[in-house]
Amino acid sequence: MAASSLNDITENADIAIFATEDYVLKVQTFFLGAKFEDENVPVLFARQRIPFPRLHFFTFSSALNQEIANGSIIGCVVTVGTNYEGSRLDSSKFNVNREGAGRTDSAFVLQDADYKPMVERLIVGRDSFSSATLIQPGALLCRIFHSISTIHWGESDKMANPSGP
Repeated sequence: MAASSLNDITENADIAIFATEDYVLKVQTFFLGAKFEDENVPVLFARQRIPFPRLHFFTFSSALNQEIANGSIIGCVVTVGTNYEGSRLDSSKFNVNREGAGRTDSAFVLQDADYKPMVERLIVGRDSFSSATLIQPGALLCRIFHSISTIHWGESDKMANPSGP
């Protein structure tokens, strides 16, 4: 059953967000919080962050209350909000190679004219909403997929702890 569900969200979802119940309002903020009514946040997000159809799994910058490993965030992050400073995530969390002429070798990160990785995107949000940032932490997502694919139904403690034993 778990393998079938994983296949369904891989093949049939355009954007999949792993979040706790505490983040239901953040999902609303992210998708409905754009300042300008004609901005379609799901379309903007998909065009900025999904370079390949099956790379559409994300979580909020809180990373499900798990630690974000250095170099594990794939590509840029997208924030909807009024915080013009972006996500405030440490640059060491992004998967970009800063060696060799200062250029990035990540296929998922654009560079500016000085070859600096551009890892932040901002969609201006309404003043009444707090900001929400979606990230793609590769190591955490791998642990989640491993947990989903190895679940023995009826053992709820494994579902509650995606980081494993």
